[in-house]
Formats: sequence, structure tokens, C-alpha cells
Amino acid sequence: MPHSRPIPAAAVRRLRRKLLAWYRRHGTDFLWRHRPTPYRVLVAEVMLQQTQVSRVEPKYRAFLRRYPTLRALARAKTRELLTLWSGLGYNRRALALRDCARTVVARHGGRLPDALVALLALPGIGSYTAHAINIFARNRDEVCVDTNVRRVLIHELSLPSDCPPARVEQVALQVLPKGRSREWHNALMDYGRTVATGRATGVRSSPRRPEPFVGSSRYYRGRLMAALVGRPFMPWQTLARHLRLPFARVKKIAAGMARDGLVIVQPSGAELPR
Repeated sequence: MPHSRPIPAAAVRRLRRKLLAWYRRHGTDFLWRHRPTPYRVLVAEVMLQQTQVSRVEPKYRAFLRRYPTLRALARAKTRELLTLWSGLGYNRRALALRDCARTVVARHGGRLPDALVALLALPGIGSYTAHAINIFARNRDEVCVDTNVRRVLIHELSLPSDCPPARVEQVALQVLPKGRSREWHNALMDYGRTVATGRATGVRSSPRRPEPFVGSSRYYRGRLMAALVGRPFMPWQTLARHLRLPFARVKKIAAGMARDGLVIVQPSGAELPR
């Protein structure tokens, strides 16, 4: 089958030389690349999901200062955890991360397991995050393909722009230099983020245009969360005025957040869980 043909060995060697040489000169020194333990990688990967790097860096530092281990995170109080997370968006990630920590403490003695199948059994950890932990913390010869990695491989190896995910993963495994998985993935991601961008390559990340953020439910969920941070309680009238929304819309947003465990809804207002 044409799609399963291996990339020529010469092309693989050229790609490895090019990207690793570029990375040695231009790689980014992110905080989460310092002493990348499994726990630190987990925190970084969860924070970086659909969130800009510039917003993650200060939160990552503060998070590890407050919760330096999985055991510390497992003991986190909800209000304190959500207050620290505020500003990153997708606040359910914070609670999922704590659920994961509690499971690891209860089942694995406070250490993230080595086996991929055991990582995948943890709450909130999918295939990408599990592989990322093994790659960046343990330098395992595995692959994780994000939009940057996909774009670099398609552009540099002249793959079809609509290349199926399974084929891209197959190519990623073939070009992976054994024993250098951590360095290789850092190189791929940095190169895709700064050089082989969507605009520069013409390779689109998704055929769908992203929905506008301002005015969306996610936008108002974030604003409601930010309003409650540091306040023991806010009446509906105050929240509606702050968000500039009708009472009914504010209560509907708060009810959805309550189902996610992010707020407590009272007859006269809302508050963060304790």
C-alpha cells in the first residue's frame, strides 16, 4: 500500500541532521525542560493543553512551588487549587490533575508508573500525555504527534497535506533517532513552532476555523472563575453586573461549572468549593 512505504533512509538522515543541528543553536530553554521528572512533565503537559506558553510559564513555577510532589497535590484543597490555576482556563484540568495525583498515591505509592498501560489507566491521562511523560521524563523511544510535529513531518518529508494520523505516527516512529527521543521531540516542536509554521509551510493544522473565544461560554466561565477567586461569596446580582450578562445566563453558566465541581451554587449567589 503506497501510504505504508517507508521514508528513504537518506531522507531520514537529512531530516535528523537538519533538525538536531538547528535545535542545538536555536532550541528554547523552557522551565519544564529543566530536570524533567515524570511529575513535572505531567504538570507541564496538562497546563499546555490549548494554552499559550507565555501564560503557562509563571503558573508552572508557582504550581510546583506550592505542590512540589504528587502527594502534595493529592492533598490540595479545591479553592486553593482553583485560585492558583485561575488564568490558565479550562479549570477542570486542575481537578483532573488532582484526581490523577490521588489515584497515583493510592495505587502506586505516589510515583507515576513506568508502564504505558498503567499510565493510560490513570484519570485524565490520554495517549498523548502518557507518551509525553515517557519521552520527556524517561527518554523512551516513543512518539507523540502534536500539530507542530505533524506539520514539520508533512512539510520536510513532502507528505500529503491530508496525511492520515496513523500514517504520520508511522513516519514519526521511522524517523525517531533511537536513544534521543527527548532531544528529538524538543527539536521537532520548537522547529514547528518557530520556523515551519502554518503560514510558512502552508500546512494547515485543522480544516475547521476556531470558534471566537470572546463571548463564548468558555470565555464567561473563565471570567466567572476569576471573579470568585479571593472572594468567599458573590451574589447573583453582583456576578451579573460583573459579567454584563442577564441573571438567567449567569445562572446557567454557573450551573454547568457546578456540575464540573468548579463552583458551589447557592440560592442567592455562587462561591468556590473549599
